[in-house]
Amino acid sequence: MNILGNKIIINNKELLFDKNILEAAEYKSKIIVVLDTNEIDNVFCYSYNSELLWKMDSSEITNIGTEKEPCIGVRIVNENCVVFDFFGRRYVLNTENGKVEKGETFK
Repeated sequence: MNILGNKIIINNKELLFDKNILEAAEYKSKIIVVLDTNEIDNVFCYSYNSELLWKMDSSEITNIGTEKEPCIGVRIVNENCVVFDFFGRRYVLNTENGKVEKGETFK
């Protein structure tokens, strides 16, 4: 998988987005993308055929101290999709629907 600004090239296919890509990760035939935007829920999941499967949903998460911020990265850790923001908060996303299953702060 190659990221070039606002597109991802994977398996000789090109996925094009309207915003630049901060990071992306592959997980079980899906591509989880963090877009460079001021939207709070800026993580999206696509199929290899460019079909939008879900958008991150953090509506049930309350942050302590500061307001929610857009995510800046994504990792697959122990079969979990983990996204994180600038303030060191990380969220485990349900890979079937994008809902935040758990949120915590790390340093």
